[in-house]
Parts: sequence; structure tokens; C-alpha cells
Amino acid sequence: MPRPPATLYFEHAFDGLIVASEPFEEKRDSWNRVPPGHALVARRGESVDMPALLVA
Repeated sequence: MPRPPATLYFEHAFDGLIVASEPFEEKRDSWNRVPPGHALVARRGESVDMPALLVA
């Protein structure tokens, strides 16, 4: 039986980016979920990108 995909969330905070497996603050609405099958790409000074992973 396949396992469900792991979760990944991110939040802009403290002039940076926090990445976690689940939101850990009371204000959960400030967290963004990375969709299953996507990667999180973050570069200083640029917008966060979440490209789809291509599975062959």
C-alpha cells in the first residue's frame, strides 16, 4: 500500500524563509503548502518557485 506524500510548508518570516513539514505557529493561515509532486526553489531576492517534478 503506497504511503501518502510527505507534506512541506513555507512561510516568509524574519527577512527569510522558514520551511517545515507542517505549520508550527498558531497563525496557520500565513503558511503556504507546497503541492504534492512539486519542489520548493527559493533564491535570495526572488519569488519562491514551486515547479512540478517530472517522473519518468
